[in-house]
Amino acid sequence: GWVSSKYATASGSSGGGSSTSTKVKTTGSVNLRSGAGLAFQSQSVVPKDVTLTFDDSAVDSRGVTWYHVTYKSKSGWISSKYAKKV
Repeated sequence: GWVSSKYATASGSSGGGSSTSTKVKTTGSVNLRSGAGLAFQSQSVVPKDVTLTFDDSAVDSRGVTWYHVTYKSKSGWISSKYAKKV
């Protein structure tokens, strides 16, 4: 079945399973932030139509999912409002 990202978060491997990675593609220019939320500082901007691998996700207090990615050697978080899973 399916679970909404509003009620669950993806995480890395936990013990016996193998680690899986998922890709997201930016749907607009998006800030790469130091944490999963608008209160965190922007480290860079990822342009539209960039495909990235994320290794973790989190949901902020507004219910928005954030993906942890690496872009041009910088790790940070991008909002699902500007990125879709591919």
